[in-house]
Amino acid sequence: MNNPYEGFLEKDDLSFIDELDRTYGLSFQDRGMLSQAALEVRQWQEGTLRDFIDTSQESRRQALTSLNEKMNALRSKENDYSTFHMPQRPASQMKVESVEAPEIILGRCPCPPIDNPLRCCSLRTLDAVSQCFFGCSYCSIQNFYTEGRIKVAKDLDKRLEELQLPKSLWHIGTGQASDSLLLGDSQKTLTSLANFAAKHPDIIIEAKSKSANTSWIDSLSFQKNMIFTWSLNARTIIENEERYTPSLEQRLEAAQKVAEKGWLVGFHFHPMVLFSGWEEEYRQAVDLLVKAFDPSQVVMLSMGTLTFTKPVLRTIRTKGPQSKILEMELEEIAGKWSYPLKTKRKLFSTLCSLFPESWKSQVFFYLCMEAPSLWLDCLGHEYKDNAQFDSAMKEAYFKKVGLVNADGR
Repeated sequence: MNNPYEGFLEKDDLSFIDELDRTYGLSFQDRGMLSQAALEVRQWQEGTLRDFIDTSQESRRQALTSLNEKMNALRSKENDYSTFHMPQRPASQMKVESVEAPEIILGRCPCPPIDNPLRCCSLRTLDAVSQCFFGCSYCSIQNFYTEGRIKVAKDLDKRLEELQLPKSLWHIGTGQASDSLLLGDSQKTLTSLANFAAKHPDIIIEAKSKSANTSWIDSLSFQKNMIFTWSLNARTIIENEERYTPSLEQRLEAAQKVAEKGWLVGFHFHPMVLFSGWEEEYRQAVDLLVKAFDPSQVVMLSMGTLTFTKPVLRTIRTKGPQSKILEMELEEIAGKWSYPLKTKRKLFSTLCSLFPESWKSQVFFYLCMEAPSLWLDCLGHEYKDNAQFDSAMKEAYFKKVGLVNADGR
């Protein structure tokens, strides 16, 4: 079995681990843990592995305990970006390539299976584009698509026409494998989605984005069942962890232009991140949002936070840019790693409390891929199961879109 991290270490860190091995006699697991820690503290700009181990300790156990205590102390505090310096990197040079659509283009949101304890809305996903120019440090897309090219389905109209749609299908999202608006309509993807939405007025099509690209707005027409949503975040997170993405203000300006055309919009505060100053910065973001939009223009607002699979954690540690995103407490739930529930409860309840009642009564608020126990404390209501959640979401969306009844069929 190979240590997945040693091959990515700086020479100084590898030499130090070898030195510790000669002194204490490390196990394979010890070397793996030390290698991971060495990568993390450098990525977080918190020093080097030597700074975290008391080599005056006589026993291996005491030396490793000193490391764990210091690492846990870092993880348990709010991240401080005041001394973090994001390295300058050239803008992405990814090329856009037209390809045949994959055999299966209608997938599912990557929620856990139905018997796992997270509340899921059963979103279906349309994979018309794969890979992304943006370099968000936490993004799982880089783990799934590694060829360094953005691939666009060139025969999308034909594939959408051939789709066998389940009778229960009512909501499709297009931002799972790439950013929905990054390329605008340069590849005619939005044209295809507009045609598809018009042919299926009983299905909500959601284009999710961080982009400020509005070049397509005046050349296309959309039915009300096509909604456009933006991921928003605190300025510190956008500037340090969402590389190459537009600012908060630029995203909101793009959303305003869409809303002015009479098309419905929505927003995702996802992922929320705990850092020094988070409460004030998320308050500022909410203030900007509430001032820019009337709740009648907004279909939904979701909240979620950092969630990782083991492969994504490994990719971030070994191939990701310098970042503080994994300088956090990690607890497992349903096979994924995220903040402890107490941290999530603080993040979500604080954000929700910042919105006026007019928003809470007119906009559908929900938690994305989170434990059911968080709902009542954070949002003031809960659902007994995923089916009830899905039904409530469908009713709220269809009412906003103007469909005659909640069944939409």
